[in-house]
Amino acid sequence: MSSPPAPKHSHGFKNNIIYLGFLGIAALGRAIPLSVGRRLGALIGRAAWHLVRAERRKTLHHLKIAFPESNIAWRKQVGRETFANLGLGFFEYLHFGELLSGQGRFKDIFQVEGREHLEAAQAKGRGAIFVTGHISAFELLAAYTNKMGYEVHPVVRMLYDERIDKVLNEHRRTHGYGPIATRGQDADALGQIMQVLQNNGFVGIMPDQDTQVRGDFVPFLGQPAHTPTGTAFLAYAAGVDVITAFIHREGWDRFSVRYDAPLEKPNTGDQKQDVLALTQMINDRISDQIRRYPADWVWMHRRWKTRPADEPPHLNPDPKPLPSAPIKAALLTLGEKIAARASAKVLEFIAVWGGFARLKSEAALSERRVQGAELALGPGHSAVVERAAIHGAWNGVDLLRSPRLSDAIFDDVEVLGAQYLDEAYAKKTGAVLVGMDFGAWPLGLWTLSRRGYPIAFWEAPIKNRFNRLWMRRRFEQHGLRAVDPYAKFAAFEEMAGHGYGVYLPLERVGEKDEFITVAFGTGELKVGLKAAKLAATDDRPLLLVYTQRLEDGRARVVILPAPSNATDPADRMRQVFQAWQKILAEHPDQWLAWEQVRPRSEEPNPADAKA
Repeated sequence: MSSPPAPKHSHGFKNNIIYLGFLGIAALGRAIPLSVGRRLGALIGRAAWHLVRAERRKTLHHLKIAFPESNIAWRKQVGRETFANLGLGFFEYLHFGELLSGQGRFKDIFQVEGREHLEAAQAKGRGAIFVTGHISAFELLAAYTNKMGYEVHPVVRMLYDERIDKVLNEHRRTHGYGPIATRGQDADALGQIMQVLQNNGFVGIMPDQDTQVRGDFVPFLGQPAHTPTGTAFLAYAAGVDVITAFIHREGWDRFSVRYDAPLEKPNTGDQKQDVLALTQMINDRISDQIRRYPADWVWMHRRWKTRPADEPPHLNPDPKPLPSAPIKAALLTLGEKIAARASAKVLEFIAVWGGFARLKSEAALSERRVQGAELALGPGHSAVVERAAIHGAWNGVDLLRSPRLSDAIFDDVEVLGAQYLDEAYAKKTGAVLVGMDFGAWPLGLWTLSRRGYPIAFWEAPIKNRFNRLWMRRRFEQHGLRAVDPYAKFAAFEEMAGHGYGVYLPLERVGEKDEFITVAFGTGELKVGLKAAKLAATDDRPLLLVYTQRLEDGRARVVILPAPSNATDPADRMRQVFQAWQKILAEHPDQWLAWEQVRPRSEEPNPADAKA
């Protein structure tokens, strides 16, 4: 049977430049001594970290997915090391002859563990599947294994330019590990694979990337990832072992090589489930190696790009684009850049005068806030409203500079009571986080999300659709999920059911929501019952969460357990409000919604009938 025709490739001007540049860089790299090239490659890699912004952002995002408990400083460090390793590895790739020769201190360079597993596989006479990932010097791993006397043939995909592909494959053949192409003129991959196994050789496969091949969704680094199942299927069909192998660079000029014991293939009689189980075991081995040496993997690859068809939209890790309003979006982006580059003193100036400007421009709203403060606290509290307006202006500054917030800002946010969050999320029933329009509340939610706590927030009912979507984008950039302000109660239950902590502002009451009125000084405040009802479902934990903006510009997130000795939703929300009253009494200038306090109504609220 003839092979399918090779795909057509364009040798346009751009591809020619790339090809000639590749040849030139490769020739220059071979001319540079390896000891110099390694250091030069690491330097180039670290420089690339600062220059290629898109790849840097993908790397940081993917590290956060795999290590949700990590902080941004650690992710940046790993990202820089990843780029340095790639630059260093390029020069090593061009000097395989030196590394694998006697002049290269062959025995001193490679420290080997588990070679007996390769010998045991060969003793069976059927070969084996040799699985690794795009981890560290994976090409060198194949070349080294071949040098040790074990025939390895990696399965590779043909590149977009067959000229570069030919150069790379010639390099592989030179060092003994001839490739098996999965498309193009040599696309009879299955026949070649079976021939290698019949010759008692090893077929090298790297199933750790999101490729357009048949597969299924299997957890990889803790997240469902579309994973090729062909590796496991082949192991059953050919009756061969699956051996995972990894290489890790130790310092500048040494490598540790590890060949693991063969995976124990499940044999339940259900072929599909057995294949999935073995695929999961392969992913687990690769994931363990990546967690052990995180800087060795290619984090700029979009491993979780393909998503299950039935996955709820809010669980898709891909961010949503800004709504189409080019001029307004451009102005907002410009504002973000200006705010992000401004100094702390300038930002403080903007926030202070922005707060006073807001008071002047919204005279009616300001008057209601002063009235609310006096109803709750007594006369003479207009200064409280002024300081609250400044905090509100600070939140506006944070929203503008949100995409470019310094990592040091998040690392500097103090979190008190994180143990209550840990206990709540450990129950896996979701949690209810009751907050208020208080202090630096956006910065607090972003901080908790970036530290690995999945949070869904109830959006403010902003009438302007663009402004609402723009603000949603600011939160989604930090991993939060939005719940529509007009959503039904089932939407909140769904988010909690997916393990989210649902953030509900105490003073936010929808048009059709049930609420109670609670006494606040000589006035009253509407309090919704949604939080108590959501907590009662599946006995979810209910926590109080607020973020205090400190005098020195930093912020502090405080988490407290909510009172829980009442079973009736109305009674429980009264207890929650009493706890909040103590917080407001300590920090009255941090609350931004004093206009919510109204004079007491003579007409009772039907929801208060029980009381």
